[in-house]
Amino acid sequence: MIQEIRHKKSIKSYPELNIALLDTSGSMLESANGTDTGKKHIIPWGDNSKYHYAVLSYYGVEKALHRLGVGVRTRYNVITFSEDTKATGTQAYHDDKRKQRILNPVFGDTTVIDAAVLKKECHEPESILMTISDGAIHNWRNIKNDFKSIIKDKFYVHFQIGAETETTRDLKSWGATVIPVNNAQDLPRRAIDVARTFYKNYAMGDYNAR
Repeated sequence: MIQEIRHKKSIKSYPELNIALLDTSGSMLESANGTDTGKKHIIPWGDNSKYHYAVLSYYGVEKALHRLGVGVRTRYNVITFSEDTKATGTQAYHDDKRKQRILNPVFGDTTVIDAAVLKKECHEPESILMTISDGAIHNWRNIKNDFKSIIKDKFYVHFQIGAETETTRDLKSWGATVIPVNNAQDLPRRAIDVARTFYKNYAMGDYNAR
C-alpha cells in the first residue's frame, strides 16, 4: 500500500489531522487498566496512566503517517480540553508546539468543551478529527448541536475509554464512529490503525472508506 500512495503524483497534500486529546482532567491520570499508574520518575503522570496512552496514540499516528509518506504533506492541530479548551493551531510536521502542549499538560477538575474554539480550529472539510475521552463531557447538552455541525463534513472517530456516556450514545445515533476501549493500553494500536486506514483510502480516492 505504501507504493500505491507514493505513485499518486497528483496528491500534493493530505487532509489536516486534528487530534483532540480530550480529558486533560484528573481522571486521565488514573490507571489504564485498573492496576497502578506506573513509573513517575521520568513520566510525571505515570507510564501506565490513561493520559500516557493518549500521548502514545498521538505520536504513534504521526510516526505511522510519516512511514506512509504522508507525514510531511499534511498538517496537524492538537486540541486539549479540561477546564479550558486549547489548540496549538495548524502546524507542519516539524513544528514543536504540539510536543510542548502534550508534554506539559494542565490537568483540571472537570471536562468541558468550548465549542467556539472547535469551530475556529476544526473548520477544514474532509479533515480527520479524532477525539479521546474517558468519561462524560459535562457541558455536552449545551454544545452537542454545535459539535454535530462541526463533525458532519469530516472523517470523525471517537475513542471512549471505559463506559458509554450520553456523548457516545448521541454520536452513534448520528452515525459517527465510536470505538470503545476497555484497556487504555490498547488505544495507540487502535488509533494508528484508524488513521493509517483513512489515509490509505484517501490516497486511493475512497474518502468515505472506514
